[in-house]
Amino acid sequence: MKTFKSKTTEKKFLQWFNSFPESWHPNDYERFHSFITELFDNNDFITESELRIAISELKEWKDKDLIDEFIEEVTSKIDEISLYYEYLKERKRINIT
Repeated sequence: MKTFKSKTTEKKFLQWFNSFPESWHPNDYERFHSFITELFDNNDFITESELRIAISELKEWKDKDLIDEFIEEVTSKIDEISLYYEYLKERKRINIT
């Protein structure tokens, strides 16, 4: 599995990923955002291939379509949130170093 720069980021990732991340239930979405916030706060990242590795190591998913859809959705959400964070940083509305 991916080694994050921060143990807190790893903890937040596992809290999200070891639940039911594919459901996008409000609790899961909150855990996802908590993970993403830590990811950005620590100038870290996660790639598509690292997500695939995490799925193979931590989940028992066998449906390739489910996996592909999940990865596409997660990476899309990360990109979207990242752009918004960058916008807020540029406008000095948040201070993330």
